[in-house]
Amino acid sequence: MNIFFESELSEFLNSLRGQTKATVHNELAEYLLNVNEEEYAQHLLSQFRVDPLRIHFEDMYVTSREENIPGERFSRFNFDRDLTRGKSYPKQVVRYHIP
Repeated sequence: MNIFFESELSEFLNSLRGQTKATVHNELAEYLLNVNEEEYAQHLLSQFRVDPLRIHFEDMYVTSREENIPGERFSRFNFDRDLTRGKSYPKQVVRYHIP
């Protein structure tokens, strides 16, 4: 999965937390009472572990382009033009690509 591209990191982690809770709640009570806690914890960890993010700053690059941005997305304190709802305005969009 490409975190920050396919979904927000917080959404991904919240989903994973929910899956982990559901797995535990769906276990039979008898099983949970008799299972070795350490082994069960290791099993859950192996199933739901998230590898640390690897950020390659040395491969970072920047792109920019002009894009029409809806007036609603501008701050109401934007003084460089008179903004109208429902109308779009050309603005430079800068994107930082960090693999």
